[in-house]
Amino acid sequence: MTSVALALTLAASGPALDPQEVLRRSDPGRLSPQSFRARLRLARGDRAHDVEVWHQGRSRTLVRLLAPSDRGKFLLRRDDELWLVSPRTRRPTRLPKAYRLYGAASLDEALGRFQAENYVPTGVTEETDEQGGPLLVVDLEARDPKSTFPHARLLTRPGDFRALRIEYFLRSGKPATVVEFAGWDEGRPRRLVVRDHLHSEGSVTVDIVRLEELPVPLGLFDLEDGAARARLPPPLAAEGTPQQ
Repeated sequence: MTSVALALTLAASGPALDPQEVLRRSDPGRLSPQSFRARLRLARGDRAHDVEVWHQGRSRTLVRLLAPSDRGKFLLRRDDELWLVSPRTRRPTRLPKAYRLYGAASLDEALGRFQAENYVPTGVTEETDEQGGPLLVVDLEARDPKSTFPHARLLTRPGDFRALRIEYFLRSGKPATVVEFAGWDEGRPRRLVVRDHLHSEGSVTVDIVRLEELPVPLGLFDLEDGAARARLPPPLAAEGTPQQ
């Protein structure tokens, strides 16, 4: 049965699906704790890069770079602004929203953050995957007409509404970036794969090595005063390794 025929059959057999409700239930962001720190491993080919993330609410994220050459450097997200804090500069440096954390992965993509509030669902269709399994596909339009990715699609499973992947498109309709939720643990994403169709960096696999729910001090996100960042404890160790 083709996806069109399946959609017509399902539409005739049950109530119409509410795109906004499907989006709400499938949004990966609702599965993460509001306040946490986590160790991420971003891998491309045989090379890997670890970072530690401190996250508070939906608008504040601090990334501690763990490579020895990056000691003392942080990426600081406040609302829609992204900053680099470095011991080599007197003041923070403003970075573009599309700044790549590693390879093809931006900060939001590495965290599996979809920013659902920035999109309006315009429709939902019922399709099948390559193995014949059921899919729900939510079509999305960006609220901001100047958005880098004005069109997107969220693919999810009916029943548990577990997100499978998010596809982003340019204004021309050309595919830009795909974020695939490739592994889950206790109902939360544990592994993501980010694919960039516009550049040659290749895919980046993001593993959430450890995640710890805890209160995150608001002082970590102060651009002028770095005292709270200086008091951060040693980074979370990977499982089975000593603290750094």
